[in-house]
Amino acid sequence: MATDDIQQSRTIADAHDLGPQPIVDMARTTPDGVRLDWQLFFLTRGRQMPFFIDWKDSPHPALTTPKGCLLERFTASLADAGAYSVVMQALGVEVDVISGPLGLTAMLATPNGMVALESW
Repeated sequence: MATDDIQQSRTIADAHDLGPQPIVDMARTTPDGVRLDWQLFFLTRGRQMPFFIDWKDSPHPALTTPKGCLLERFTASLADAGAYSVVMQALGVEVDVISGPLGLTAMLATPNGMVALESW
């Protein structure tokens, strides 16, 4: 989950007892010489939890990837959908939450029509 305030996201995750790990600083240089700097942290509690990333002032990598696909919808399926939905809303994560067997589904609009990417 992209965030512009990783410390705030970590504070919210901690308030919901999600076991946020320490924030990690990372960096790399692209083949064309552009330096990318970012921070991230992971959660240790709960199922189907995102990790958080702040691209800081670096250009987002999606700006240089091939075009043509668009994420239309992202769905999380869990037994306790209500509690999960409350936590995702608090964290600012835009995800459709449904009751059902544990799983994630990304619906992509592609040049060849809709494609579902499901967890396995």
